[in-house]
Amino acid sequence: MRKTINELLNAKQSEDDSYQLTILDELTSDSYLWNYEQRETGVCIPSAECIVKHEFIEYFKQNNKTPYNLWLQKLPLLEKLGYTDEARDVKWITTSILTQEKYEKRSQQPQPNETLDDNVISYVVIPSLNGHVIETITSIKLQATKKRVVANIVAVSDDEIKCIENNYKNCIRIIKYRNHHEVNGAFKAGGLFEINIIRADREFSNKATLINLGIRLAYYSKAKYIGLLESGDILLRNHSDMTTFTIEQTDASLVHCDLHFIDKDGKFIDMNAYTVEAKRAIWTAYTRDNYNQESIDDLKQCSFIHISGTVFQTKALIELERKTGLCDPRFDKYSTIQEMILRLDHLAIDNPNKPIIAYGPDKLVKVRTQKYNIEVLAKLKLHPQKKNILIVCYSDNISKGSEPSLSKRATMIANSEKQDVYMCVHDLDSTHLIIYKVGHEHIRFEFENRPELLNNLSSLSPANNRLFDEIRIYNWHFLADFYDTNFNTDPMTIEAFTNSFLMAKVVYPDQERNIKELEIVNRKYQQILAEQYSSESFASLNTEQRLEFLKTYNLRPRIKNINEFEGKIYSQNGEDGIINAIFSKIGLTNKFFVEFGVENGTECNTRYLREKKEWTGLMMDGHENPPANIQMEFITAENIQHLFEKYNVPKKFDLLSIDLDFNDLWVWNAIKEYEPRVVIIEYNSTIPFNESKVVEYDSQRVWDGSNYFGASLAAMIQLSTTKGYTLVGCDNRGINAFFVADNLINDHFDQPKPEQLYRSPTWGPIENGIHTGHRKSLRKMLDIAFQKNKLAKSTT
Repeated sequence: MRKTINELLNAKQSEDDSYQLTILDELTSDSYLWNYEQRETGVCIPSAECIVKHEFIEYFKQNNKTPYNLWLQKLPLLEKLGYTDEARDVKWITTSILTQEKYEKRSQQPQPNETLDDNVISYVVIPSLNGHVIETITSIKLQATKKRVVANIVAVSDDEIKCIENNYKNCIRIIKYRNHHEVNGAFKAGGLFEINIIRADREFSNKATLINLGIRLAYYSKAKYIGLLESGDILLRNHSDMTTFTIEQTDASLVHCDLHFIDKDGKFIDMNAYTVEAKRAIWTAYTRDNYNQESIDDLKQCSFIHISGTVFQTKALIELERKTGLCDPRFDKYSTIQEMILRLDHLAIDNPNKPIIAYGPDKLVKVRTQKYNIEVLAKLKLHPQKKNILIVCYSDNISKGSEPSLSKRATMIANSEKQDVYMCVHDLDSTHLIIYKVGHEHIRFEFENRPELLNNLSSLSPANNRLFDEIRIYNWHFLADFYDTNFNTDPMTIEAFTNSFLMAKVVYPDQERNIKELEIVNRKYQQILAEQYSSESFASLNTEQRLEFLKTYNLRPRIKNINEFEGKIYSQNGEDGIINAIFSKIGLTNKFFVEFGVENGTECNTRYLREKKEWTGLMMDGHENPPANIQMEFITAENIQHLFEKYNVPKKFDLLSIDLDFNDLWVWNAIKEYEPRVVIIEYNSTIPFNESKVVEYDSQRVWDGSNYFGASLAAMIQLSTTKGYTLVGCDNRGINAFFVADNLINDHFDQPKPEQLYRSPTWGPIENGIHTGHRKSLRKMLDIAFQKNKLAKSTT
């Protein structure tokens, strides 16, 4: 059975204030409690009590309680934990709104200074999922106006404040914290631009509370106008003059303008295009259906209103706060501003001729689209009455890593009346990750890094990311964090990531030991780092030291079977994944490749490295393709050394890929002075493994489509042995063989018998239940045997 709300509130953890506040954050969020009187239009109209979703009806009936009781229970916790900003708003709800106290009593509260300056416009910037706060501040500073412009920043982290200080130190007047404020001695008064910052009490505060914080901070600038923005919004230079002029002409309480929509790179989006970005832009607009709204009647038909670029008359906000308060923290996300505007209209009922909203059709703000809209993202909304499990593992952008087996295992325990299971898959090639609900694998959410994931989870409700009960981390490695093949570093460690899920028990199932034992192991390696490397952390080592450390202490398991890593992005047969896995073990040097036989370069073994991994190298083929930087050369055993010299190939480099369809073995044999660390070469899989055969060398001959081409795997192995390479595997289609330099094999690869690595053809006619490959040729191949510096061959 599901956990009841009584069980949630009375659980053992409820003795911990932070746990109880987390549960109350969730139960009082607008994901569960709604205030919609006109349910058919979905409009937020203030009322004494909220309409609740079905899972709460029974709780309120059995306990003779209402949502009001939950807010009363939450208030002392906020005050006890020092969250004074939220406590102030909750106190207003419990004393004025939920009890229907008359407006006159509210008017007895102390009010902000009402002496306003016509020549000041004050912008409030609240956090968003898009970030880019510096761009927003810059656009505020660059307003082409004679008015003094003030930027009031609501910050949710100390890092954000530090970033602003680094960019605009001399422009900051004051930074307000929970219990104190700091006046910037470097600030010079009298200028036309200044910044004030307020640090929110909590990182994942309710959006309404954040807006209220910013507006109250803006009061101190005594500006006649207050504008609202989200971080990432970019004002056009005439925004302040155009919006304030519109207010002065209409005497409206607020004005909003049209928007330009831009993608993550800042490029304009064509709203009429049938693209994902266009769909995101339409959703990000003022409303889902119609974003050019000019009246309250229009607004009542909308789902939400976007705050970007909205400018208020400060006196209207002061009047609103005096009588009913600012943003109502019962409403989060996209209904916050809409609900506040409807109350503004309600206050103006005695003056029906006064306009509330003025709309300017000019596009005065550039707004970044959000990656996911709230309806799609709702698939990641956790249910507080279930056990929520998060499985953390890795993938590598090509191969699936451990994801398939873990996902299959998770399916067996997933998604019942009692629990939901989610997969969080880290990409070993970058800081990217995906998350999805098991059983709903087709709906996957991709994020740049761990902080972005946490921000999106928390956007669904104040406590959403804290409702995981258990986190299972697989593929644990040194210092309890993931590493990737390029040693990229996520801005948040795995430890900080798991600590963000306050209620979760963290376990490492694949280690057969608990977290305390892992900490002991970590201390052991930290001591080694200090004594042998004079370093406090693995992250401070250079690439060579990291590889040496991982190799010395066997912290990277061996590859048992390269076929597990097959994955295709640009390659033909899954070579992309195999290459990625090999270099994740042996490391990189100069990231230089040579590949010949690439055709037009769209489907080859090195395109992924070139375009996604920042490798450089030489591509050659019989057909020229200048845009792809493919050199037109007819390659033979006689000219291969000269071509390497011609194109300045380093004597030692990371990867050589040979696909000539005929003389492959002979050309590899002719490369004498160059030492690639990895060699990929096509072999003739139609020849049984126990036969060492090769075509007779003919520099002018090309493949005729028959099975008379190249050399058998046994012949390739013999040649590789004389050149100092070991076979580590073949792709499952029976096309390419992968060889690694002998000095890189130990501790990285299991070494089964070569015949176990052979793969037969997977194409062509079927005889006796197996594929025979290409059509048979009447020509006979040569028996061949290699010895050190000696070659013996005979015709069969």
